[in-house]
Amino acid sequence: MFQSGIQVLDSRLRGNDNGFVVPDPMNPSSYSLKIITPQGTAYEGTVVHTFLPTENGFAGVLAHHAPYLTSSKGGKLVARETSDTEKSFQVGQGFFEVSHNSAVFLTQSCAPEKEVPA
Repeated sequence: MFQSGIQVLDSRLRGNDNGFVVPDPMNPSSYSLKIITPQGTAYEGTVVHTFLPTENGFAGVLAHHAPYLTSSKGGKLVARETSDTEKSFQVGQGFFEVSHNSAVFLTQSCAPEKEVPA
């Protein structure tokens, strides 16, 4: 009984029932991320995860995230690209928005840090 309940939940999470879709962890989905400063686009790429500072802590964003808008106090933003490379940035205060599998971070400043292979 317990095993069959897990299988039913698993099939629903994978989109096999009622159209409810969650990305398959064995095949991570991606989304576009742009970091924009007054000087222009500081970063533009395809990522599977973004970890960013917010006013009240930190937020993590995966593909197909619900629409989300938050302000940021600035700090370290980490983006994991589809190539499994992590790109880190020191960002200034700004605003982060996710909508329709696309994310934009508007900030006063952005300085890249050293790339770290995952």
